[in-house]
Amino acid sequence: MIRNAIFVNDLTCSFTDKIVLDALSFVVPTNSTCVIIGPSGCGKTTLLHTLAGFIKPDSGVLRMNDEPVTDFPKRTGIILQDYALLPWCTVFDNVALGLKISHQNRMVIKEKTTALLNELGILDIADYYPSQISGGQKQRTAIARSLNLEPEILLLDEATSALDAMTREQLQEMILTLHQLKKTTLLQVTHSIEEAVFLGEQIIVMKKGGIHEIIQNPLVGIKAIRKKSIFYDMCLTVRESLESGTRG
Repeated sequence: MIRNAIFVNDLTCSFTDKIVLDALSFVVPTNSTCVIIGPSGCGKTTLLHTLAGFIKPDSGVLRMNDEPVTDFPKRTGIILQDYALLPWCTVFDNVALGLKISHQNRMVIKEKTTALLNELGILDIADYYPSQISGGQKQRTAIARSLNLEPEILLLDEATSALDAMTREQLQEMILTLHQLKKTTLLQVTHSIEEAVFLGEQIIVMKKGGIHEIIQNPLVGIKAIRKKSIFYDMCLTVRESLESGTRG
């Protein structure tokens, strides 16, 4: 088994001679969860897009599942903030898209997609179009589309930020449950301290262009953790780290 799903060493990226990521180094172990948090403009999304192969770094080492990243990594899924659903396709066809592109058997596509829609609680809207469904349903559809290809690594960019508080918590619960069941390595970018503590076994606190601190979080997966004082103690720890990084 590959020990580290994501390996980053001395990663540097710049745009028009402005350094956006400055010598970042971290690893994400296989089957673990990692959340990247930091102030706006610190480079969080640039980092995720570099991991996805959308941006070529200036220097450094970047490997996903032990393979150098030169374009979109194999066995990897990505969920973007705007969902990126095709408006002219139904929920079913959006979720089945990757399987169709990879020329899977039609019966396999139907069986896998139907089973996944049922698992995520959106089978009843399979024939709806994105314009006809809620934000939470759109996000579940985007998650289903990525999971249908059975990725080993799942990258999420502010995946719950546009949702109301209760829907956001429900999706966070679902994301964590899927990680536990499917043993998928998760890396999520977020602005939310509570989301970082709920989902991230490793919390990478960024400052402008770099990493301020990496916090190990043992609370992920504890039942009803949001109702426990230790959850809010960890939230305070992350908040203080963010404030310290901003001052620094």
